[in-house]
Amino acid sequence: MSLSTKYQKTLSASELSLFCGQLGIFMLSGISISEGLDIMSEDIDDRRLQKIFRELSRAIHDRKTLSEGMKLCGVFPEYVTKMVVIGEVSGNLDKIMNSLARYYEKQQILNEHITHAVVYPLILILIMCAVVVLLTTQVLPMLGDILTSFGGEMPAIATVMIKYGGFISGNYIIFLSILVAFFIFYFICRKTASGRFMLDKFKASFPFTRGLCRKITAGRFSAAMAFLTSGDIDMELSFKMAGDSLSNMYISDKIEKCRKNSTPGEPIYETLNRSGMFPNRFSKMLSIGFKIGDSDTVIRQLADTYEHEVEKSLTRITDGVEPVFVVFLSLIVGLILISAVLPLVRIMSLIG
Repeated sequence: MSLSTKYQKTLSASELSLFCGQLGIFMLSGISISEGLDIMSEDIDDRRLQKIFRELSRAIHDRKTLSEGMKLCGVFPEYVTKMVVIGEVSGNLDKIMNSLARYYEKQQILNEHITHAVVYPLILILIMCAVVVLLTTQVLPMLGDILTSFGGEMPAIATVMIKYGGFISGNYIIFLSILVAFFIFYFICRKTASGRFMLDKFKASFPFTRGLCRKITAGRFSAAMAFLTSGDIDMELSFKMAGDSLSNMYISDKIEKCRKNSTPGEPIYETLNRSGMFPNRFSKMLSIGFKIGDSDTVIRQLADTYEHEVEKSLTRITDGVEPVFVVFLSLIVGLILISAVLPLVRIMSLIG
């Protein structure tokens, strides 16, 4: 079965929150998934979402599971489909849908925060870069000619700016080619398994992203484990499915290798600790939970804790971006003013 929505762009955070939230409410109310999807397709004005909901309903009528239909649509993130599989296996699909709805609602708020903090300053930076190029290739050389005709010399900072502008204008094709090649390389990596593995490994290993990546991993892993263990799924299968639910291929691979190489009867927290993919506190808290015989409670607490920590970390990062952009813009504006005003001052003094 091939659905016509395949190859369309992935649903946004707000669309995912709407889908998961409404479907979760229908399931909690005792309404079947296919009937809930039919109601959702009738009540929404967005034609694209109408089409997706109807094709999902058709997949359910064709005796496919919700997760199988979502995979065929090709518009749902891998993390969502994997969590839905966990919900179907554990019998907690309604709870998982509501959890995903809350997650993507927060993601939407964060995306808006990032847009506010980054997009406007970025537009200003692009405008400033255009002004710098115009200044260094047109205005300053003209002022330099006028100053030279009066027997004066250009200030050092203006001379440097002219050389910078000449270098940029003379090699702009090379810079554009490098930029286009980088985006093509990144796009290809995103679309291939080996490329995604390489990007995921970079995110999990790079010093500036490693800490946040491991917190996200710990939160998602413990959330999946909490749903699975509460559904009476044995620990071995829960461990495997929780590892598979992670969107980072490199970390999933490391956890699976540690699981396969673990000795019979080895506690899960020791296996996770050997993988090196989780914060030390995560493994220690998990070991305490197993030793006191209350691992389920500890796993749920870890899921909540890391969800809050990831949210705070992302908010802190986005809050810090705007001041950095402001400082950067101030430096650019100051450089433009100095490099343009100094030659004018010298010309005026020579005329006077």
